[in-house]
Amino acid sequence: QLGALKNAAKVEEIIAKMHLSGYPVYTVPVRPVSGKVTRIYIGPNASKAELQAMLPRLKELTGLQGEVRAYKP
Repeated sequence: QLGALKNAAKVEEIIAKMHLSGYPVYTVPVRPVSGKVTRIYIGPNASKAELQAMLPRLKELTGLQGEVRAYKP
């Protein structure tokens, strides 16, 4: 999970930045709504080590302190 934000415009900005940087990104809910928490996820990726290695670059790009969590479809 990269982050959880209530600002829909900021969520859209981060999604666009992640797409341009080549990261697979999705949100829950799928469509951000201002004032409601939208969780931003990168992945899924089978390798926990690869995801942890991505965290510094993701923080540099977004300013968000992400954390590796289990993928639950």
